[in-house]
Amino acid sequence: MSNRRDPRLRGGNRRFSPFAWLFGALFVVAACKGGGPGESSSTRRDGSSPPPSGDASVAPPVPTPPPSPVASCAGCRGDQVCVDGTCTDVPTSCPCPRESYCDLASSRCVVGCVEDTQCSRGRICVAETRSCQDGCRQDADCGAGGICEGTVCRGGCRADGDCGSGQICEGTTCRAGCRTDGTCTGGQICVASECRDGCRADGSCPGAGQICDVSSMTCRGGCRTDVECGSEQICDVASSTCAAGCRDDSGCGPGRICESGLCRDGCREHGDCPLSSYCGEGSVCVEGCGPDGEYQGITDRCPVGQACVPNVCGGSGHCNWHCQEACYGWDCASSPEQPFECFNDWGSSESASGRRCREACDSDADCGAGQVCTWFTRNASVPGEYRTRLCARPCTADGDCSGSVDSYGDFTASCTCRADGHCRWTEEYVCYHVSPGALL
Repeated sequence: MSNRRDPRLRGGNRRFSPFAWLFGALFVVAACKGGGPGESSSTRRDGSSPPPSGDASVAPPVPTPPPSPVASCAGCRGDQVCVDGTCTDVPTSCPCPRESYCDLASSRCVVGCVEDTQCSRGRICVAETRSCQDGCRQDADCGAGGICEGTVCRGGCRADGDCGSGQICEGTTCRAGCRTDGTCTGGQICVASECRDGCRADGSCPGAGQICDVSSMTCRGGCRTDVECGSEQICDVASSTCAAGCRDDSGCGPGRICESGLCRDGCREHGDCPLSSYCGEGSVCVEGCGPDGEYQGITDRCPVGQACVPNVCGGSGHCNWHCQEACYGWDCASSPEQPFECFNDWGSSESASGRRCREACDSDADCGAGQVCTWFTRNASVPGEYRTRLCARPCTADGDCSGSVDSYGDFTASCTCRADGHCRWTEEYVCYHVSPGALL
């Protein structure tokens, strides 16, 4: 065989070996297969960005491969080829339009191809038949929403970015789904690539008194701390639910204490009980103002206007102490607004019923309705030295003044009832009542 090169491969009349054409076509195909480098899930293969996340019900994008130019060139003549949808004459000499190639042996244009670049957009060259047909070599040939498989364009995807809003790419198919919570709407979360109602933390639960159950990722009624529970309830750590109970007395309502983890009526000290009662054995409130030996004459457990006095029981001992108006010489409970004293007429026995808590006063204005501020004396012999003023019923007749004395301690009939309801022996001088009489 001669080593001289075939002159047909040079110059205008060169002819190209069929094997060389086949090798060139295969080289072009190998170089063009597959997607372009550097594609990411956030950018589509056509260079566009996917739409923002939204409603997962949005349908997947419909692939839009280039239309077949042959379909729009049905009226071309036999000496024409369809180039990108336009009937184009095939010249008799090279160079040649697409859908044809230059036969180097004859320098004439021949309908067909030896490589993909000689075919219209959306078509490839079949080397075995040297003809163009609809097809693809890579995904970019198929347009938005399409992928190239087996030289055929079909709807599909390679990455999530190729799909519409609220969709993901699984395999090569777009479907409704998610990758992260941020791609779901309406407060939903992404679980197993699906958006659904749920939570990740307590803060994402909508209502007060709700927590996020991490095992089921759902919101439910519950608690994390005692302060989230109602009155006389605690938060059970094991179940994260509120249950009846207490940690200490502060978790119980007024007049109640914490015993064995539950609230009950009771007291810790006397001040926990209502007036006229005290904290007795068993931490319960007992009627009275204190037990024997503890509250003798103490007034802080009695209402204003009453004294804490002993009750005699059994033999000679005092059982307990009670609040009452009959003071028997014990101090009366008072307040800055309502001072009281135990009035003693000094002329009666210690158990006299006249010894009662009486409201002290400085003027008639300090007394309630139907009362006046009246002078009394603790000693009829020296009335001015042992005098006091108490609220009493006003006198209505001279007879109401019969138990009074003048300023010198003399019983006198001159003490008469005046128009202002006070007993006086002159308009200027008042009389002092020695015993409560009818006025108290």
